[in-house]
Amino acid sequence: LNPYKVLEAKEIAKKHNAEIEILDVDTPLDVCLSRDLERTRGRVGKEVIMRMYTKWFKNGQFPSQP
Repeated sequence: LNPYKVLEAKEIAKKHNAEIEILDVDTPLDVCLSRDLERTRGRVGKEVIMRMYTKWFKNGQFPSQP
């Protein structure tokens, strides 16, 4: 989950006096790739999934949320 998007969501919730819950689901890379292949439309593609995985999953863990 992009930390900047989390901050943005938290700011919107605060502005509207609402609560927000962030649930980051730890889905294995192979599952993400196979689910993408199973889609009949709206596929993301292996390159995009690999780029996101490399960017956000570093040293065996996801970045902490602000």
